[in-house]
Amino acid sequence: MARIPNRSATYEEVRIYIAQTLISKYNAGHDFAEDTARSWRLGRGSELYDAKLEYFQEVFGMDTGLCLFQSVCEDRDNAWKQSVIGVICFWMTIVSAALLFWFHILPLLRGQTGSPSQLLLFGLTRAIYAYLSPRRDDYMLVSGLFSACIADQARTFLGLASEEECTAMHEIKKGHMYLDIVKENKRVDRLDRERDCIEAPCDLHPWTHLWVDGGCTRYKTDSYSDIIKSVLLLLADTISSGLGLLRMSEIG
Repeated sequence: MARIPNRSATYEEVRIYIAQTLISKYNAGHDFAEDTARSWRLGRGSELYDAKLEYFQEVFGMDTGLCLFQSVCEDRDNAWKQSVIGVICFWMTIVSAALLFWFHILPLLRGQTGSPSQLLLFGLTRAIYAYLSPRRDDYMLVSGLFSACIADQARTFLGLASEEECTAMHEIKKGHMYLDIVKENKRVDRLDRERDCIEAPCDLHPWTHLWVDGGCTRYKTDSYSDIIKSVLLLLADTISSGLGLLRMSEIG
């Protein structure tokens, strides 16, 4: 198989690559391959990397130009994947995908709250991979940025409770702080109400109720619009994560 020359290669090296590509990939005859390679008169490896489909078809003809353009794109992508930056970007994305599955998707499957930071990391690594890749995978770039935006919103609507919220819940469970929902109602027996108090967990969803002194108050939100938005974010989160993992399995 022909290996694409680097960007500083001379026009003679480019001609050799073109001839070897036609022979190895398309079973072209030596005479045809050499005659076609001579059509590349001047131009270094950098021009070969940056040439568009229209230029290949203008120089080599419609059919031959299309075949050579596809081969150059494939060899250019393979060369980038084998480079240092390509290997780093690929394994960063793979590791972030594994972290996403372990710390975000599995907790959601168990009915727990996942970590939106893993979705943010996965989205950013996918976007970086797609941006630096020579082929510029637009779908992967857009979906990566979309996942990062979802993660930022999910931290507010679907994320874990903050440190202050956990501290407040801890104080409530210890009995050092109360929300006096009914302090104006003198007919309420506070001691009986305290025995009926239900401890709410620290890991809360937006529609979770907090029961204190027999009264019920929303912990994060009361509006149905926020609940609907939270559900839609969770659905978009799941779809984006699944499509991202599927895309990574394709490029792997």
